[in-house]
Amino acid sequence: MALEDKQKWDKKYSSTEDIKSNPIDLVKYYYKLAHRGLALDIACGTGRHSIFLAQNDFEVDALDISSTALENIQNCANIYPREVDFDNHKLTTNCYDLVVCTYFLDRDIIEDIYNSLAPNGVLIYETFLSHENNQFQNGKFLLQKGELKELFRDLDIIFYEEWLDSKDSIINHKASLVGVKR
Repeated sequence: MALEDKQKWDKKYSSTEDIKSNPIDLVKYYYKLAHRGLALDIACGTGRHSIFLAQNDFEVDALDISSTALENIQNCANIYPREVDFDNHKLTTNCYDLVVCTYFLDRDIIEDIYNSLAPNGVLIYETFLSHENNQFQNGKFLLQKGELKELFRDLDIIFYEEWLDSKDSIINHKASLVGVKR
């Protein structure tokens, strides 16, 4: 396990000010496209999307590197939290009716994410774009313009947008994608 990553995220999630409870709008709007069945929440953090999906008739595999974050959803009905390091974790192939990944980017697992979708499975993905005004500057974790759409070019794209998010005086450029595996 990437001990340094685990320690960083455990520390972040030990502070209650970093716990977000509401799902993002993209998830709230597009989850309805998926067949109610098995969902995967990648890098789920404290489980805001896992909780929302479980309340909307999904069985949810919730994966994160932080055991501290996963404590928030440890005893939630229909949620199966697991501490994983995506550097050495393989997702189940052709399994999930819905995959949600927000604010996490690891280009090495993109093919694995695609392959984890069941036929007609829905992917909801939103993360940060590289831009001079973003609060985050590490290019390894930032998309380039048009990259998210290219990474998931084999999906039928239902929705795609690159946009400026300026909530709470923090400016971030983001990319949002919803696609279906045919």
